[in-house]
Amino acid sequence: MHALVTGATGFIGRVLCEQLLQSGWAITAWSHSGGSVVGELTSRPIELAGCTPGHEDFAGVDVVFHTAGIAHQSAAPAAYEAVNHQATLALARAASAAGVPRFIFLSSVKAMGPPTSPASRSETECSPPQDPYGNSKLDAELGLQTLLGPSGCRLVIVRPTLVYGPQAAGNLLRLWQAMKRGAPVPPARGLRSMVSRDELVRLLLLAATEPDAEGVYIASDNEPYSANAICNAMRQALGRGPGRAWLPLPVWALACALLDRKIGGDTYQRLFGTETYSNRRAQEMLGWQPEALLTRDLSTWARTGAET
Repeated sequence: MHALVTGATGFIGRVLCEQLLQSGWAITAWSHSGGSVVGELTSRPIELAGCTPGHEDFAGVDVVFHTAGIAHQSAAPAAYEAVNHQATLALARAASAAGVPRFIFLSSVKAMGPPTSPASRSETECSPPQDPYGNSKLDAELGLQTLLGPSGCRLVIVRPTLVYGPQAAGNLLRLWQAMKRGAPVPPARGLRSMVSRDELVRLLLLAATEPDAEGVYIASDNEPYSANAICNAMRQALGRGPGRAWLPLPVWALACALLDRKIGGDTYQRLFGTETYSNRRAQEMLGWQPEALLTRDLSTWARTGAET
């Protein structure tokens, strides 16, 4: 089997390539800046926005894993549109024209919009996205379904929840750094679904190898986590005991508002809101049984260093 992997040097793409190689796949690796992926595998530098891949780029390719994209909050809306939406469709159009039999798109639960209740959500329980990132992922999903639906290229869309693993970025890295500095843990309020990077990669491999894999799948651990549980797991990985949630909620609200003025977003909602998702479809259709690996991954993070 031969895979083309975009975003091959990224947080998810690199581990995906490693697992593909271990499973005996041939890999064509693309990344934004090129460079080493794993072992002797190097990636080809590709600027997806404005790129028009040719038939020769997909020679012998059985599956395209499209993991590249812009995820950080500071990007301009036009950048999300160009990379996450338009470049995705251009890649899929070229892959389909070249006869690639399967296209796997790494989307996000942000394409489902914000939750309207605390209940766990399935793939069909959606609301309009409220940010450029979520809109770009939804537009890409809808465009792919229109583009590849009538073709012979089978489409699989995987929507991960918040992905954790050693050297994660974004909010998890900020929490980790706060726990290293000895910051107080938040009260035990709210729940959030997350998924291990290793289990997400395993789901992507199932999506590539299961003959009937098609449609949309949510990637999530079986159990959600509170910010309090996450922070205490981080403290445990750092060799510390459980923290006491002694700061009252109004102080947390003020601190979150001040942080939002600096980095944007809705930090209070991320810490104390409830946003949970069901992985039932992936379990029933693909036989995926994810293992919660948060404690293991945080221990690895502590040994290797979070900022490397």
